[in-house]
Amino acid sequence: MQSLNRILTPELNGRLTSAAYLWIDLDLATARYSAAGHPPLLHWKCESGELRQVESNGLLFGVVPELAYPVVDFPLRRGDRLLLYTDGFTEPENSDREAFGDHRLEAVFRQHTSSAPPELSRALLSALQTWQRLPPISRTISP
Repeated sequence: MQSLNRILTPELNGRLTSAAYLWIDLDLATARYSAAGHPPLLHWKCESGELRQVESNGLLFGVVPELAYPVVDFPLRRGDRLLLYTDGFTEPENSDREAFGDHRLEAVFRQHTSSAPPELSRALLSALQTWQRLPPISRTISP
């Protein structure tokens, strides 16, 4: 993350960007996470039924070129699930100007901890569309 920030900062020309890095080592059953101005990673721990936020956050890319980013390592167990998302998912508002929020995202994630990734994605998008009272996204294109 530090090297990527150093390379990107001059190219960003004063713009800021978030980023996240997740490394999963299946042989050691561990994960390594680091982020720059990004929401926390969600980790569903199958054995305990606990949903935890994994926070390891530094400043957005483009602020300071030489900056160290914190890293967190944690164990993974069979059945655990990870969800990496952007704040663009939790910030949309409904007609009452209330954000979808982390708690709604987490509730949908908890309800689909055994779902396949495509099914979880559909459930998350559906919950957001319902929250915003938007019509469903059509998979067909009208002429």
